[in-house]
Amino acid sequence: MDRARKTIRFRDLPAEIRLETSRPTTTWINLISCAGVTLMILGVISLIFGPDRDYYTETYGFDFVQFFQVFPGRLLCIGIVLTGAGSALDFQALNAYRNALQDELDGAIDIDEDAIPQGFVLALAQKSENSYRISLIRHEAASAVQPVQQPAPAEQQ
Repeated sequence: MDRARKTIRFRDLPAEIRLETSRPTTTWINLISCAGVTLMILGVISLIFGPDRDYYTETYGFDFVQFFQVFPGRLLCIGIVLTGAGSALDFQALNAYRNALQDELDGAIDIDEDAIPQGFVLALAQKSENSYRISLIRHEAASAVQPVQQPAPAEQQ
């Protein structure tokens, strides 16, 4: 794969390219989201099936189950916040990965759009985790595809 290291030009198509950018690991982000979902489920269950009153002594305080029964709304809110934070962090990590991948692809492919013949487009297919195949494929115009006709609504009188 000597060709995978140099830039791809129009005359090299179809070609294979190996990129250095790898998908980030988001295990800790998934753990945050799972903890949030678990707290949300516990909060909802406690809201629905929890007792009307809880009795405890001041010397011993709450036991483990009573803690969930006394604070179901707070558990639900904390779960929602953790799930939202996990989702936002996952989106940010995936967006940074996409931007890095696009920058690396732009640097590796040196083909002007004017050099591509009319009716063709560049296609990028992933072969393995870091290996991609770049080729030229025929592109059908949107006007050549006939739209599906919807039945006309009946007139009301």
